[in-house]
Amino acid sequence: MRGVRRCLPFAVSISMLFATAGAPGVASAAGGPEMCRDVDVAVMVKAGSASAVHGVLCVPPRTAPDTVHILIHGGTYNGSYWDFAHEPATYSYARQADRFAALTYDRLGYGRSSRPPSNEITGTAQADVLHQVVQGLRAGAIGGLRFSKVVLIGHSLGSGIALMEAATYGDVDGVVLTGITHHISPDSMQDTYFNHLYPASDDPKFARQGYDRGFLTTRPGSRRLFYDPSHTDPAVVAADEAGKDVVSSSEIFDIVSLAFFSPMSRRILAPVLMVVGADDFLFCRSAGSSDCSSSAALTAQEMPYFSPEAHFQAVVIRGVGHDVTLHNVAPQVRALVLSWIDRFVGDH
Repeated sequence: MRGVRRCLPFAVSISMLFATAGAPGVASAAGGPEMCRDVDVAVMVKAGSASAVHGVLCVPPRTAPDTVHILIHGGTYNGSYWDFAHEPATYSYARQADRFAALTYDRLGYGRSSRPPSNEITGTAQADVLHQVVQGLRAGAIGGLRFSKVVLIGHSLGSGIALMEAATYGDVDGVVLTGITHHISPDSMQDTYFNHLYPASDDPKFARQGYDRGFLTTRPGSRRLFYDPSHTDPAVVAADEAGKDVVSSSEIFDIVSLAFFSPMSRRILAPVLMVVGADDFLFCRSAGSSDCSSSAALTAQEMPYFSPEAHFQAVVIRGVGHDVTLHNVAPQVRALVLSWIDRFVGDH
């Protein structure tokens, strides 16, 4: 395993972090202006067809870190999930570039990236594209900066893609999975797919943009499912609704079968952290979902899905729904992840 540091038990340090972090919604201090640039990365998909993914690379203004975080969004989102425009000091993970380097990108078919037909956008294809991004960052081919360490940080379907990339290619130094476990509720998944998603071409936002019927988006008002209202700013939900994106139905089925249900994750040989909200309606609250009663309980349930080399740990956050980093505790969650990266990967 690469660079694991021997420290106090991580669960103890995280308990102390949340106990001393202050009131939810208070942004962490920023040490200086971030330096962010748009990047477009050429990738190959579908038997050699050329495409490109669009991203934003943020780096500290006065240092050159060895480690870069690649931020991978979920379905019906784009890169703005990790670079949230509403109160970015609180909700944008990427805009902390005074502390670390981060690449936020629109996955294939999303945002400003290339849009192949929906049936070509699978989890396997997305994992291969992510692999190309990882290699580009290591080689200095993206933004002219070379990184020796790469950490994948995913959300929901994006976590599934991070899992698949790390298990398939073994070329990253750490993996952070949010909004995912190996026990998704069948009832909640079916309800979401049939009652809260519909063809993007039927939605006023996307009706004139040429999406084929395999691209889906959330029905108006459905974004509330992703939140615990007791720890959510209503303005965040409104901004989320306004900025929603699409998802390929092919991608959903591919990722669910390979990343959510299979033991593919046992092939990951880098350290893995899982972070979920105790009120996640897909993975924690319904019949057939995970035991999110405590971090220890979820760690014990998920441990068999990971190799000893993963040094797997799970953290359950109370009062938080599916969108872990868009609740009021976002700064504390970010600090949690950075603390874990310090211990298990190194220079962030």
